[in-house]
Amino acid sequence: MVSQGWGRIVNISSRAGRYNPNQAGPAYAASKAAMLGLTRSIANDFPRSGITCNTIAPGIFKSLLTQQISSEVFDSIVAKTPMGRSGSADELGAAVAFFTSDDASFVTGACLDVNGGHTMS
Repeated sequence: MVSQGWGRIVNISSRAGRYNPNQAGPAYAASKAAMLGLTRSIANDFPRSGITCNTIAPGIFKSLLTQQISSEVFDSIVAKTPMGRSGSADELGAAVAFFTSDDASFVTGACLDVNGGHTMS
């Protein structure tokens, strides 16, 4: 990316790394918080090389990870989400597409919460 003078990095963190480590185990929460630090470091070190680095912090989505929790726990998280549903892969993909698009060429070091309003600024 440095030799090309252009690049887009999009990391996937989690609400657990950003707001509420109590919802996941220590290793998961720590790794997702570390992803935010990595994003800031890359964003700080490479912007003049044309590289942006941003993170997405998803809320509840149906995934291989969430399939490991009981349907009762999954449903209780969804019930606490203001939009009243889990996110879709297309919605997460749209956030990734934004960060990789020309529309986000002046965005770096950011974290976008894609969580149906579960956490708000």
